[in-house]
Amino acid sequence: MPANDRYARQSILTPSVAALLLTCAAVAICYFAREVLLPFALAILLSFLLAPLARRLQRWRLGRVGSVILAVSIAFGALGATGWIVTRQVLDLAGNISSYEDRLVERLKALRPSRKSAITEVAQTVEHIEEKLASAEPAPSSDSATAAGQQPEPQSTAAVEEAPGGDGNIAADLVHAFTARPLPVQIVDTTFMPVRLLRDASPLLSSVGSLAVTIVFVIFMLLQRDDLRDRLIRLAGTSRVYLTTQALDDAARRVSRYLLMQLIINGTYGLAVAVGLYFIGLPNFMLWGLLAMLLRFVPYVGPIIASVTPVALSLAVFEGWTLPLATAALFIVLELVTNNILEPWLYGSSTGVSTLGIITAAVFWTWLWGPVGLVLATPLTVCITVMARHMPQFYFLNILLADEPPLELKVRFYQRLLARDYDDATDLVSDYLNSHDRAELGDGVLLPALHLAESDRDAGHLSEDRENYIYESVTELVSDLDDLDPSADAGDKSKVAAAPRDAGVLCLASEDTADFVAASLLTHMLTRRGFRAVTAYAPPAGDDLVADVPEHEVNAIIISTVAPRRGALRTRRICLNLHRRYPNARLLVGLWHAEQELNRTRERLTKTGADAVVSSVAKAIEQIDTWFPPKPPEPDQPATDDSDKPELALASAS
Repeated sequence: MPANDRYARQSILTPSVAALLLTCAAVAICYFAREVLLPFALAILLSFLLAPLARRLQRWRLGRVGSVILAVSIAFGALGATGWIVTRQVLDLAGNISSYEDRLVERLKALRPSRKSAITEVAQTVEHIEEKLASAEPAPSSDSATAAGQQPEPQSTAAVEEAPGGDGNIAADLVHAFTARPLPVQIVDTTFMPVRLLRDASPLLSSVGSLAVTIVFVIFMLLQRDDLRDRLIRLAGTSRVYLTTQALDDAARRVSRYLLMQLIINGTYGLAVAVGLYFIGLPNFMLWGLLAMLLRFVPYVGPIIASVTPVALSLAVFEGWTLPLATAALFIVLELVTNNILEPWLYGSSTGVSTLGIITAAVFWTWLWGPVGLVLATPLTVCITVMARHMPQFYFLNILLADEPPLELKVRFYQRLLARDYDDATDLVSDYLNSHDRAELGDGVLLPALHLAESDRDAGHLSEDRENYIYESVTELVSDLDDLDPSADAGDKSKVAAAPRDAGVLCLASEDTADFVAASLLTHMLTRRGFRAVTAYAPPAGDDLVADVPEHEVNAIIISTVAPRRGALRTRRICLNLHRRYPNARLLVGLWHAEQELNRTRERLTKTGADAVVSSVAKAIEQIDTWFPPKPPEPDQPATDDSDKPELALASAS
């Protein structure tokens, strides 16, 4: 391997390997230090949520300390009030649950099928056959058991009692004492009473301690938020102040908006559940509303858990099926409205994480931190994705998790053509035309794909067969644009002229098939705008004729070049040749995707007779429209539609 290639490969792989090692180390630390990191992570998210409220209170001249204390008191006071209401409602439900048990059992019996299923019948038949086979086997004799090396069965109690030797009664008493009358055994805990109380209350004390640590973290993070931001910037390096500041602001904005919108949506959802169950008549409706609000913070499984218990309770409380079905319908309707209307409207693109990324994050954080990790999965993933977007070493996480397309549309289109997936390539073009015009399609998708094909061919990566397939596919797509464009029936956005233009345009391919396909796209668009346009190959060197196109029918000539660097010299020769052959025609050169070289090349081509040099289809169409503006329609005569224009007057050339 050459030294340059080896060093280049090392420079690419070294940051990736280092980032992977850092990621593995971070995961290990999160797993083994979860008892400490869980309160810290909760504090970070709560500080994101409470920071806007604290800033608002501080602007009301309450001071930083006062605003932080008030914001934290409001937040944890609301949590405490919610916990108190839930506890009271649970105790009330526990006192009445026994009265619902019999009716719930009757409902479940009514839901059971009256006939046995085929699987149950087959299983019972197999069990009966096994029992018959076991009863049909003869019992082994003592001699055969001894011969087989097995120990003989122990004698019964009666045999012990009749055994000779005079001690049968003692053996029988011992057997009877240890088998028929087991002695009661009581285990007494002799641990010191205060120690035993602390041991029994350790789970509660652990939860209270974690809550206290979280509150302390939140208070100090809100008080020292500016200092913490400065320390993070200093840790990232003062040479990257802009990137670090942008990353922190982006993460804070996305996470704060996500948490606020989630709080609003879940609160509205819980309120709607409580009100709906109140009118239905289900007991403890406040409990189910609060649980629906809280459990909805758990992605995916939370709403299901929140709906199962009220629906089951409705089966035990109400007679008939109307009110239980109404309870189930309430949750279904609220979930559909929330998922399809409220969340897309309020969330929008606030998270920046793809659906697959959210599911993967939920599984990962649940494995790492349990149920609390499931609640924190989406906010933590948003933070990681935002930071990875601004840190090149961890950009692979942004590619894996973000909702941005992993490939540009032009690369996706080219890849579909490489894979010979014409249908998918057609769908991409059709979807793109829903929000863009045809000039943008040419500049953003078709011509870049041709440029990629030319680059791969020059590098020797593209076979001739696959190259021909790509050119044929793009040519067919250009001819089918009227069928793919949804705006063709309602008026094309790129259509300017309402009447035919009195101008003929000759679109010439500079050299190869890719140039010809690009010229065909121009011909298609100019024809729709009322021009008489035709596509042809440029004349070879030394030939000053373009097929049999007469001079008086050519008002403008467009030279199409997909690979400007390779065809620059040939393009200048073609300009000189055409300038002598058609002295009265306007000459435009299209160097597609040559923005960086356009200024330097424009001066050279202008000296050879070119009137304009452009690098995009949109600019080429705009220049032709400037040279040949549309004629105003005649009085009392409506403008004609482009779809009804006659055939081209120019003779086609090959």
